[in-house]
Amino acid sequence: MAAAAVLAASFLGLAAIHAAYDGRTARAQARSPVLTQDRSKAVAMWAEDIDSTGTVPHNVYLVRPLRPDVPPPPGLSRWPKPGEVMMSPELAHAGDGVTTRYGHVAGTISPQGLASPSERLAYANPKTVPDKAEYPWFYISSYGTEGSPFVLAGADGSETQMVMTFAALTLVPALALAVIAVRVGSHGRDRRTHLIHALGGTWRHRAVLNMAEAAVPAASGTLLAGLIWAVGMAHDIRLPFTRYVVAAHDLRTHLPTAAGALAASLGSLLLLAVVLHRVTRKPSKRKTGTRPVVFDTRIPVWRHAGFVGGIVIIAFAQYLTGIIAVAAFVTGTVCLWVFLPSVAAQAAAALGRLIARRGRAAGKAGQLIGGRWTQTRPGVIVRLTTAMIIALGLMAQMQVWNSRHGESVRRAEATQGRIGDTVIAINGSHLTTGLLSRLDAAFPSGTHVILATDQPEDHTMLLQGSCPALSALNLRCTTIPTPDRQAVTNAGDLRMVDEIAAWYSPNVKVQKADLSHLHAGLDRSSLLAVTRERGHLTQVKQTVFQVVPTATVEELGGSLLIGAHNRERNNDWINLFGLAGLLFLLTAGAVSAGGEFARTRTSLAPLAVITGNRQVFGKVTFWHLTIPLLVCTAIAGLVTSVHSVFFVATVKEGTVTWASIAGGITVCAAVSLIIGTIAGRSSVKAAAQWRPTGD
Repeated sequence: MAAAAVLAASFLGLAAIHAAYDGRTARAQARSPVLTQDRSKAVAMWAEDIDSTGTVPHNVYLVRPLRPDVPPPPGLSRWPKPGEVMMSPELAHAGDGVTTRYGHVAGTISPQGLASPSERLAYANPKTVPDKAEYPWFYISSYGTEGSPFVLAGADGSETQMVMTFAALTLVPALALAVIAVRVGSHGRDRRTHLIHALGGTWRHRAVLNMAEAAVPAASGTLLAGLIWAVGMAHDIRLPFTRYVVAAHDLRTHLPTAAGALAASLGSLLLLAVVLHRVTRKPSKRKTGTRPVVFDTRIPVWRHAGFVGGIVIIAFAQYLTGIIAVAAFVTGTVCLWVFLPSVAAQAAAALGRLIARRGRAAGKAGQLIGGRWTQTRPGVIVRLTTAMIIALGLMAQMQVWNSRHGESVRRAEATQGRIGDTVIAINGSHLTTGLLSRLDAAFPSGTHVILATDQPEDHTMLLQGSCPALSALNLRCTTIPTPDRQAVTNAGDLRMVDEIAAWYSPNVKVQKADLSHLHAGLDRSSLLAVTRERGHLTQVKQTVFQVVPTATVEELGGSLLIGAHNRERNNDWINLFGLAGLLFLLTAGAVSAGGEFARTRTSLAPLAVITGNRQVFGKVTFWHLTIPLLVCTAIAGLVTSVHSVFFVATVKEGTVTWASIAGGITVCAAVSLIIGTIAGRSSVKAAAQWRPTGD
């Protein structure tokens, strides 16, 4: 029942991803403006900007109606007046001075105008509209387009990427739990299968029995998972780690999709109950025997082929590009994780044959019996190692994915640590001398404008500004372009200049200039706001918005940090899905180990009579459980290490932390020792209560 609930919840997760993306796309398209070149047909002026609070980006839509009777965009009760702004609830609570940055907050955006309830969005009507020569306004005729060209700030990747990530990190572990739950404690069921087969029963008869046996717990677990969707239809759900809010409206709209997901989950589990309890007729060496063979005693060859196929796909994925490379790598990874336990168990079975041979030669009963059990029942090892192998792979992939920070991001973080926001970049496509002067006059006291102009003739960067601006950089006020090292003042601190040089040009010259008289080189210039004190970023953003509403304001390297934050947001999804998968795998491991304890304690109990001592229990479980699991752990560690290296080669980013992989292998080895110890002690307790029966 637990496996059915987990599997159904995973299928519902896929349905919820589709519902969220479908609803988000529909609402984003409904609010997208229809541009027009005909001024007479225009109903409003519109522009788009992307700003941030901290390192979290958000969209800012600049609007100004041209007619009094024009309906506002979706989600707004009215148009914001000049100097007003309307925000989403999530943005209004973001802090960082955002509620005063764009004007007076006149209201909130309703859910109908938000891609998701957790979206950060603002509609602002600037107090003054710059001349079109200074700022490119667009004219719009209506709202609502298909295939919107306007992006959502901080979007979490495409639906395909999210589905593949969820499938690899959550759905595969859920399937592993389902497989283990179907097969755990199946010794008596296998005996029934043999009996029905001997009485002439066909696969249809066995299928009916197995499905009927699994139907009630499977249906109960599936309905239990359905309650999650029911709760989601009644209330918005904020997911942990990501802080993303799943809209209840989207889940209500896609109720038929959820019903289909539940039916598919239930059907999949019942199919597993049939497929994993099949029986085959394996001829003996003389090809005359018809003894039925079940899964525990033989691992199908096609599983080995699936494992090899997964390796081949992963190897070739690094030569592909884009979403195709990711899809190929995920497909190969799923094949690898699904079939690696079977390959490792086959190796353990071969080792069991060697253990039994050596135990027989040495006359050691525990080694002989443990080796024979491992040799003849490799399916038990598959069930026990599946959880550990997939958990080890998940941990390694999450570590590599979270390490994907490039050198440029580390540079930006170092710059932030050294100078903070004392140098602020203002990026706009329509710099004019009038704007420079207005900005310089509007900035708070102690903040000044510096113009950084590329000089291609001598490969230098010329910093121009007023004497107070140069003084803020600890530079002398000189009317002749002078190298920065020669213009340094007695203060001698050129950290701010050095950071500007690191991001723009290694060769920097400085010159006093009246910004209102500059006419040449503005197309090759970058605008900087400099100050000696930290903590002026919020004020600078507010001031710049009043003069150039769509200009982007950020610290040096700020766009890289915002990009890194978006990647961390994706990592939050990786952590959410991965931790859910790890929880499923831990449950699978506990169920599998518990079932194996129940089997070994009843099977080993008669050995106390045969051998005359109870020490044999610990020896049998050591050779049957601990040693094979350690072998599988070593194989899984080797494969996971190689797989991580190929992952880095495919995504072209990240590093492999070998200490992390070594730690995971150590944990798996410790679990192997614990499983053998508990099984041995459990058998000792069962032996004291065992009595011969007539079975």
